[in-house]
Amino acid sequence: MKPKKFFLVSLFCLLPSLVFAGTTYYVDATNGSDNNSGTSMNKAWKTISRVNNYSFATGDDVYFKCGDTFKGTRLLVDWYGTSGNRSIIGAYYGDGTIGVSGNKPIIDGNNSAPSSFYDGLVYVVGGPYVTVQNIKIIKSAGHGLRFHTNTDYGYADNVETENIDNAGILWWKSDNGKATYCTVSLASMAYHRGEIWGWPGCISANYS
Repeated sequence: MKPKKFFLVSLFCLLPSLVFAGTTYYVDATNGSDNNSGTSMNKAWKTISRVNNYSFATGDDVYFKCGDTFKGTRLLVDWYGTSGNRSIIGAYYGDGTIGVSGNKPIIDGNNSAPSSFYDGLVYVVGGPYVTVQNIKIIKSAGHGLRFHTNTDYGYADNVETENIDNAGILWWKSDNGKATYCTVSLASMAYHRGEIWGWPGCISANYS
């Protein structure tokens, strides 16, 4: 009986890794289809709207294809990760390899998205432990990348923002944010409702 008890305890110890493992999703603006499952390069989704309308689980990742442009729609990240399994918004190339080769995927607000000057074109709202990496964000009518309230431990890595009406990257009422190898240009100052608006910096944090 003792070996059986040992086996059951060992199996129980493995359960957390089984429960909290996330799923990886792919988005390909050229060859994808929103009718696909999104769970492989060959079954990639096509649009940000499909991402926004999906109910993700804790620790899920979404990767956009390098060289593609995703235009006119805000990306809403309304899920989150854990300290041991961060949720990642990033890039892939080739046969589904995670990372960057050639040009980063571009999320283009077309100077019309998001609809609010205070939202981010990439808008992290779901919770903590989200990493946004290896993407370029352009022509946002609000912030470029915004980590909203209580999205603690939000990381921006190798993110470019350009032609942003508000702050390039912003953490709002969220603790322990971190930016590494990010580039912000033509941001932090905007002509809005007949007035010049500005934020404290191109990369800004408000932890209050």
